[in-house]
Amino acid sequence: MPVKIIPFPNAVAELLEEAAAQARRGEITGVVIGAMLSDGTTLTTHSGVDFRERGDLITDMNDSRTLDFIDLNIE
Repeated sequence: MPVKIIPFPNAVAELLEEAAAQARRGEITGVVIGAMLSDGTTLTTHSGVDFRERGDLITDMNDSRTLDFIDLNIE
């Protein structure tokens, strides 16, 4: 199956480029990445964080997801 190449700039590339720029400036010291790949699999990786910090970042993402869900469904 051929992979569709999305030309730069696109929203995903822009987000990653800005994060890379922040990391180069020392503003980001640790990262956890969960990404959907074009073949339907997922990429999960981390750098600069220990076991506890990974858990904290993942919990923060889950909390954000829950709040987004509530905001979308509140009447």
